[in-house]
Amino acid sequence: MKTTITLLALALGAASAADFTSAIDKGIYTSLLQLVNDTDAEALIDANAPLTIFGPKDAAFSVISSLLSGYTIDQLRDVLLDHVVAGVALDSAAIVEQVCTEVETVGGLKLAIKFEAAASSVTVNNIPVTDFNMEGDFGIMHGIEGVFVEGILGQFEPCPKPPIFDPLVAKGAYSTLIDLLIDTGSVSTLESNAPMTIFGPKDSAFAAISEYTVELSLEEVQGTLLNHVILGEEILTGTIISEGCIERVTAGGLQVGILFDSATSSLSINGVTVSDFNVNADFGIFQGIDQVMVQGLQGEFIPCPPFEADFSPIRNRGIYNALLNSIESSGADIDISASAPVTILGPNDIAFADVANIINGLNQQDLKDTILRHAIVGETIEAADIVEAGCLEKVTAGGLDVAFRYNQTLDQVDVNGIIVSDIGIVGDYGLFHGIQGVLFENSPGYVPCPAPTFVDLVEETGNYTGMVNFLLTNAQLQQELARVGPVTIFGPDDAAFAAVSSDLAQANNTQLVTIIGGHVVQQVYTAEQVVELGCVILRTVIGTTVRIMYIEDEGAVMVNDAKVILPNIQDETSIFHGIDKVIDSGEQFDCPQTPEPTRAPTAPVIPRPTVPLSSAPRSGLSIVFAASIAIAAFVL
Repeated sequence: MKTTITLLALALGAASAADFTSAIDKGIYTSLLQLVNDTDAEALIDANAPLTIFGPKDAAFSVISSLLSGYTIDQLRDVLLDHVVAGVALDSAAIVEQVCTEVETVGGLKLAIKFEAAASSVTVNNIPVTDFNMEGDFGIMHGIEGVFVEGILGQFEPCPKPPIFDPLVAKGAYSTLIDLLIDTGSVSTLESNAPMTIFGPKDSAFAAISEYTVELSLEEVQGTLLNHVILGEEILTGTIISEGCIERVTAGGLQVGILFDSATSSLSINGVTVSDFNVNADFGIFQGIDQVMVQGLQGEFIPCPPFEADFSPIRNRGIYNALLNSIESSGADIDISASAPVTILGPNDIAFADVANIINGLNQQDLKDTILRHAIVGETIEAADIVEAGCLEKVTAGGLDVAFRYNQTLDQVDVNGIIVSDIGIVGDYGLFHGIQGVLFENSPGYVPCPAPTFVDLVEETGNYTGMVNFLLTNAQLQQELARVGPVTIFGPDDAAFAAVSSDLAQANNTQLVTIIGGHVVQQVYTAEQVVELGCVILRTVIGTTVRIMYIEDEGAVMVNDAKVILPNIQDETSIFHGIDKVIDSGEQFDCPQTPEPTRAPTAPVIPRPTVPLSSAPRSGLSIVFAASIAIAAFVL
C-alpha cells in the first residue's frame, strides 16, 4: 500500500552530529559519509531525525564520479538530500508490508519504493536496494546500488494504483484524490460498501486549497473525503436531470443538494460544478467536480428549490380556468407541489359557475381548504384502478372521505356521486380527473364502499379458485349458505381439488353442493379458539361431523386429516379457513379420550350422524357420493 508522507523542512544550524557507526562498520559507504561531511549535512540530518536514508554504496559513486566532480558544494548537497526522507524510519518490514510506497525526499525528489514478491527484491526508483536496516540515532539507512541524479539516474515510476481506480487513472485528473483515498485506508471501504456514488474533486481542486489541507490530520482528511461519497446508490446524471434536484446525506454526514439547472444545462452539488460525468467503476458511479467540499470553507449545503407543479396540461384543456385561478390565489398550488404525486379531482368551469355564490363568499383559507378536498396526495389513481376495484375509498388532503365507483352498465366513474368526465390528464403534479361538481365539506353523496366479503379476500390469494368458483356461481349453494349463516367454511385449496378431480367430474350439482356442505359448520370458529380448546367436534350443515384439533408439536390446526394452511379469512358474518385436502364426509375422527373431548362452546352436544350409508366398506369420495345421493333432499 502506498503512503504519501508530509515532509518536514530541514532546519539549518543544527547542533550535534548523527551516529553513522553501523554504516561506517560496513566499510562500503565511505563516499557517502564523506559527502555528508563535506556538505555539512550531518548536522541537518541529526536535527531532523527520524529519517530514512537510501545510501549509495562506494561502487555507485565511482560510476558517476566524473559527473559529480564538476558539482559545487550546494549541488552535491542537493544530490545528497535527494536520498533522505524526513519524518519516518521505514524498515524493511514496512517496505515489504506496503508493497509499494511513494515518498518525497528532502531534496524534493519523488521516490517509489517497491517490493517484488516473486524476486523477493526491493527497488527504489528502479535502483536495487541490497543492504537493509542500518540503524542509528538519525533513523534508518538502506544501501542502494546507484545514485539518484534527477533527470539522469533513478527516475520515478509511480506505484500501480489498485484496480478499483483504473477508470479514474485513465482520466488523468484525479491523482490527488486517489492518493488520499489510499493514504487514509479508504480502499477497503470503497470495495466493501458498493454501490456508491463519489463526487470526486479534480487535482486542480485540491491544489487550490493546498494551504488549507496541509494542516489537516489524517482523520480530518478522511472525513473530508467521505463528504464526497453517497453510499447505497448509483446517482447517474440522467436521474439528476429527470428529477431536477436531489438531496442526500454523504457518508461523512454532509447534507448535499444535487441540482440540474435547465437554463444552463449544468449540474452542481452544493453549488460546486460537476464537470465529469457517469464514470463507471467497480465501486459504482463517479462524478468529477471542480472544488473540494470542505465544511466551513466551501461547498456548504444548498437545499433543492421548492418544486413548483406545472399545471399547463390542465390549463390547455380550456375548461378548468376557475379551478386553476382558485388553486393559485388560495396558495393550494404550494401544497399540491409539495405533496406530488397528487390525484386532483378538478371541477370544470360549469361546476364552479353553479356554486359561484358560495365560492365567491369564501376567504382565502376556506377556498384553499375547499381546493384541497379535491386532492389525494402521495398517489396517482388511474381509471383502470377504479374499474378493476369497482369501488375505492380515499381521504383527500382536505380531510374529505371520497368513494370512487365504477358503473359497469354505464361504463362510467363517479366520485361521491359526481360524474368523472375527463380522465387522466398527466403532469408533473401527478394525475388529474375532471369532474362535473364541487366537493364541499358537508356535501351529500359519500357512501362507503361495501366491505369485502371473505370470498373476496380468499379470491385475492389466488390459491382457491375452485372453492371461490363454487361460492360465487352455485346458486343453490349461495341460497342455502345465506339461510343458515353465519358459517365457518373449511375450504380446500386448488391442489386439494386437483387431487380428487376425477371424482368431482362424476358429481352432479346436488352432489357438489353436498360435498361442499361437508366443509361447512354453522357459527364462527377461529383458529385461536381451537388452539385454546385443543380439540372440538362440530356438526356440518349436512349432518356429518368434523374434528377440529390443535396439534401442539406441529403448531398446526387439523380438520379431520386436513391441515389448516390459511386461517381466519373473515368478514362481518362468516369465516374461512383454507385446508390442504378435501374432507371425506364418510370418515369419522374422534378427539383423544383423555381428557374428555371438548365440545364446541356455542354448539349443542353432537350425537354421531345417522346418515344412511351402504354397509359395504368404502373409502375416499365414493362415500361422499353415497351420502349425497342418500340425503339429496337434505336441509341446510
